[in-house]
Amino acid sequence: MTTHTEAKRVRGIYLVALVALALAVGLVLGSVGTGALTATPTEAATQVAPAAREAPPAMDHAALLHRIERGMDWLGENQPRVMQGFQGVWTAFETGEALDARTKQLMALGIAVAVGCDGCIAYHTHGAMQAGLTRAELAEALSVALAMGGGPAIAYASQALEAFEQFQGLAAVGSE
Repeated sequence: MTTHTEAKRVRGIYLVALVALALAVGLVLGSVGTGALTATPTEAATQVAPAAREAPPAMDHAALLHRIERGMDWLGENQPRVMQGFQGVWTAFETGEALDARTKQLMALGIAVAVGCDGCIAYHTHGAMQAGLTRAELAEALSVALAMGGGPAIAYASQALEAFEQFQGLAAVGSE
């Protein structure tokens, strides 16, 4: 019988192996056409694949939010009972009295970061900002998400910051 701790350890080992494999594949694919595959070991060690030098393009969080909203509208039209039930959960979420809207959105954002949901990050960052989220509050909420989500949550926390900055920039443009 496997204990919960043993199962977590095995999942961690698999995760590390998958990350190592992904990195190895990425390095090989990134070095295709750079001469790194035909270089001597000494030359290859000093070369940096182009993918490792360049930051990936930023995710367009506003476009992602728009796609989510469009998808929710479509589901509402095509699966009204399901979406009405889902909307009932959100109505209860929004109308509770003990926590304000910003706190609830920050909790949802922290969970989104911890579980790694791109669309949820965009949706709840935007919702928290509409409820008055500040950059300092975002930073503190993300630190809690990192504590709960571990290392992988760092990548998603950076997406939340990126979403905040993009939505902040859109708000500034819209107020001009």
